[in-house]
Amino acid sequence: MFFVFALSLSASAQVNTSIGLRAGLNVANFYGKDAEPYSGKVGANAGLVFNYSVVPTFGITAEVDFAMKGASLQSDNAPDITTSLNYGQLAIIPTYYFVSEGSDIVPKVFIGGSYGILLSAKQKIGDAAAQDVKANFESGDLGLLLGAGLHYSLGEGKWLLFDVRFHRGLTDITKSSLSTLNNGVLALNVGITFPLGNY
Repeated sequence: MFFVFALSLSASAQVNTSIGLRAGLNVANFYGKDAEPYSGKVGANAGLVFNYSVVPTFGITAEVDFAMKGASLQSDNAPDITTSLNYGQLAIIPTYYFVSEGSDIVPKVFIGGSYGILLSAKQKIGDAAAQDVKANFESGDLGLLLGAGLHYSLGEGKWLLFDVRFHRGLTDITKSSLSTLNNGVLALNVGITFPLGNY
């Protein structure tokens, strides 16, 4: 549907498209009514970025990435428990750009949606070896994300990207009827894109 929309606009507007790479640092945690004891877990993300715009101030970004999520559970009376969830994700992100004529720096804000497919789930208790717990979690995770950042022009249609974003899962990811958990991730990202169309 996104690409049909893009083609319909391209006939009557100046189209700019670009593709690139993005990577970043995640601070993940669990949210929900049963998530209070959990604390943040540091991970990473990396993926592909496709940008499409027909006006300088607005575009749509599609991302396909790998993201580490999960959380830690620490207790004075029991071994620490670390849950590591790895997802493959697709995100569609409408973006507004604050364009100033002649400036190489373009701030942006964005809000969008994502869907993640659970690739693996491991749980480590104390010093014991990590165990596969994928069967305890839902295979999909629908979420919302919002953030802000900037593009820095490297010339000839190439851009260096920076952003900070918060992703909040809408899916109760645990299959247990005794608890409710949702993913949450604060991410700091950097990337680079190269032009595919006009610039």
